[in-house]
Parts: sequence; C-alpha cells; structure tokens
Amino acid sequence: MTPGALTDYLAYFQALAAENPDNLDMQLQSRMLLVAAGKDESALQPIAGLTDVENQQIASHLRMMMAIRDRKRDAPDPAEAVKRLSALEMLQQELMRYADLQIPVMKLCRAVDGFGVYDEITRRSFVAGKTHTMIVYCELRNFAAVRDETGMYRTKLDVKLMLHDVAGDVAYAPREIKGHQDVSANRRRDFYITRILSLPATLSSGEYTLKATITDPVANKVQTKSVKISLVKPE
Repeated sequence: MTPGALTDYLAYFQALAAENPDNLDMQLQSRMLLVAAGKDESALQPIAGLTDVENQQIASHLRMMMAIRDRKRDAPDPAEAVKRLSALEMLQQELMRYADLQIPVMKLCRAVDGFGVYDEITRRSFVAGKTHTMIVYCELRNFAAVRDETGMYRTKLDVKLMLHDVAGDVAYAPREIKGHQDVSANRRRDFYITRILSLPATLSSGEYTLKATITDPVANKVQTKSVKISLVKPE
C-alpha cells in the first residue's frame, strides 16, 4: 500500500469509527492504524465508554507497538523512554493476573538476609537419627498484590511443606501456615517467602522429596516445587 493509499484508508476508517463509537473492535483497529501511520498522539486518545483503567491498559499495548515499530530508528528521547517503560510495567502487571503462580527458586539455607541473599546448604545428605533445622527459601512470581483502602499493597499466601518417602507417602508434615501476609507501600517486584523446617530425629534413613506448596487464595492460584533429600545411616 502506498503512503497516499494508507492516508486515504486511514481517513476513511477514522470516519467510519467516528460513526460507530460503541463498536469497540472498530475503535481498537482505528488506534492500531493510527500507530501504523505514526500518529501516536491521536492513537493514545481515550476511548469513550471505557474506564480509566481500561484506557490505560490499551495505551500500554499501543506504546509497546510503538516501541516495536521504532526499534530500528534512533532511540527515543528519555521522556518517551520512561513512558514506554511504564507501559511495559503496566502490561506486565496485567499479564501477571493471568499467568500461573511460579516458584522459580527453592533453596535450603542456613540463613536468609533478603531477596537472593542467603547462605545455601548445598549438600542434600543428612545423618539420620538427628534433628536438622534449616530455612526453606522460595522466590515467587505472578502473585496477587491487592491495594487496600490505605493505599498499601497486600499479598496473602498459604504455605505447606510435605516430606515424602520413595513410595510417595507422607513421612513428615509440618504445620501449614495459612494467611501469611506481606504489606508494602509499593508493588513488590522481588518477592520471597521463608519457612523454618526441622527434620525430626525419628525419620529413618532413605531418599525423600521435600515439596513446597504455595497457594494464592486471592488470585486462586497454586504451585508446587520440590527438592530431593537423603538421610543416611550414621557411620
């Protein structure tokens, strides 16, 4: 399509969209055509009948299209880069609502000082007949963070640890923690949760699987992750 033909088609479609303000599909197509034509300011105009949040979400998608369109051009000015970064963050937060809860990292630790800052127990073999106390460290992604009436972001999670033997039977089950809460003035990007685990001296030697199950009741999501543990007979 030649530039002139694109301009004519854009004018025709814009007029058609103006005649059908309640047709959301037509309004969205109109915005995408405006982005293709480089008319970014017009493309970002709010769509009548939608909420501010919905228009912000649409603007986030449009800004991402603009960034892809301009990827081979000169870098945008810093102010525009900030807008596009904000659009990306808003889109990421929107997608997090639908993505599965994830536990990308699960470690057994001696101490934990913060996100990604821990003293890991690298061995997975322990002497049977003794009590072994450790910290189970889990990093999380795609959890719900609900803003309350005070403006704070709240995350509520249920955490359950289960130790299974080679037959899959439960060998040890610490008390489940329900309603573990995190409160923050800003939406957290780096989130982790810890749980103290004491393997009892009554466990016999053998191979075990420690499974962590984390439930996000607000988002109705659940995810599990596990590590292997060996208990060996004392020499």
